Amino acid sequence: MEKEDKVAFAVLMAVIGAVIVFLMWLVKVVGSALFGFFADTEAAEMGIKDAFPYGIGISLFIVVVFALFAGDGIVGELPTMIIGFFIFVVFFSLSIAWLY
Repeated sequence: MEKEDKVAFAVLMAVIGAVIVFLMWLVKVVGSALFGFFADTEAAEMGIKDAFPYGIGISLFIVVVFALFAGDGIVGELPTMIIGFFIFVVFFSLSIAWLY
């Protein structure tokens, strides 16, 4: 991969990440504005400890789906899948804790 392609890919990933963070913030703000009258949001808060099992479950499901579609290349890609699993766990746990 050329250096220009790597830079373009990094910029694209940064923009996609920023859009995802903005959309998560928007869901949180609009959700609390629309449904705040119907639910006690103070009692329903979820911390990182509460979101961690959900993050593990979602990440495990995604990694298993990736492994099923990987075919014969799973043995060589096992270290990458393990690293991806831990990155998914952190991402989903923080996202769930932030949203809820």
